[in-house]
Amino acid sequence: MEELLYGLDIQGLAVDFGNFKLDNITLGVPRGCITGLIGRNGAGKTTLIKTIMRLNDACAGRILYENGEFRVGCDAEEVYAEAEKYTKELIENEA
Repeated sequence: MEELLYGLDIQGLAVDFGNFKLDNITLGVPRGCITGLIGRNGAGKTTLIKTIMRLNDACAGRILYENGEFRVGCDAEEVYAEAEKYTKELIENEA
């Protein structure tokens, strides 16, 4: 696995709902940093957060976190399995 410079690293993320799209979103959040998104209504803040949480499907790009990668375009069972694995890793690292 490649070494990450950020705790959350979003590279070239794209989401397309037909009448609304996010295109080529790149964002790095440093480890241990609390970060907020600021923007006007309709700018895509909620769409971005929902896509990071895997509630929306991305059509391109990568979402990487400290311990792995959320793959874009995978089915719901894979998403829940990845989220459960990540949560267990966080709990184990806290202990």
